[in-house]
Amino acid sequence: MAQPRYLKALCTMLFVACVALGAIALAQRPTSAAEVGPAGDQDHLFRGDCDYSHSNTGDPIMLPSSSMAHMHDFFGNDTTDQNSTVDSLQKDSPYLVSKPDRLQCDRQATKSSYWVPRITWNGTQVKPKRTGAYYATRTGLPPEGTTTTPFGFKEVAFSQAAVDAKTAPDGSQAKLYWHCNKQMSAHDSIRNGTPEPPTSCPVDPKFGCPTLGVTILLPQCWDGNKEGFNVQGGAKMRHAVKDASTGKLSCPEGFSTYVPQLAMFVDYNLPGQSGPLKVLGSGGMVMEPNNYHADYFNSENLETLVQKCIREGQGSTLACGAQRGGGGEN
Repeated sequence: MAQPRYLKALCTMLFVACVALGAIALAQRPTSAAEVGPAGDQDHLFRGDCDYSHSNTGDPIMLPSSSMAHMHDFFGNDTTDQNSTVDSLQKDSPYLVSKPDRLQCDRQATKSSYWVPRITWNGTQVKPKRTGAYYATRTGLPPEGTTTTPFGFKEVAFSQAAVDAKTAPDGSQAKLYWHCNKQMSAHDSIRNGTPEPPTSCPVDPKFGCPTLGVTILLPQCWDGNKEGFNVQGGAKMRHAVKDASTGKLSCPEGFSTYVPQLAMFVDYNLPGQSGPLKVLGSGGMVMEPNNYHADYFNSENLETLVQKCIREGQGSTLACGAQRGGGGEN
């Protein structure tokens, strides 16, 4: 016997309602660690934007006590040079003593230092404007297992050129995402960026000049050696690797301790639309872009931020790290 028309209508309404409720539940379901992409998420991170601070040829990680390295551009702590130690980074520079409200980073507790090599664009040297420093978990591992980056932690994301030359181990390189137009979101930068920088960039309508951005992902997996993270060369680190059968990321054997992955978003104002980009090496040697790399020297106790913002997933709140939004400065 055929169903009455009103029963068919009722069944249709119930089916539509169930589908809608299911979609809402999926949308509201917390993102699991396995679903976190290369750009991370907004719930398991903290951040702090740092202005360009100064430049010199010192390198307190690779060449401590020597000024024979290539030119570096530093963000954050304005005392950093080849003689810097975790203790010296804690001391305020004369600039900060005279203007204690003018710390270089907007998370004012940090006196850490970040640096990259000097670049040229069509033969003209270019200093960066700022870096956004994001700390997150991106390996697909559970956020609650993230170990705090220790006080005094030194880390190098080596250049691809160093890995190709076998002077740095595979998996320790900086993952680079270059693109025209600075201050992209993390997701857009990683989705649209390429390992090789563009050779020309149009005028950025937001800033009225050509701009360039690069996202640098430093390795997250650490060998856990508590005696070997504040020495020449820094901690031994590797990127997570993808399982061929499941597609999931995990830390490789021997590097099972994972710390918050540092992502640096470096911004440049370019002197013109046409490149190309080169990297300055020792003695002013002009090198190919695959020599670009990044260094990090932690001089901040991060345990509270790691616990609250990453393990507990409160990264979307203003209390975690620095302010969000804005970013309209030149």
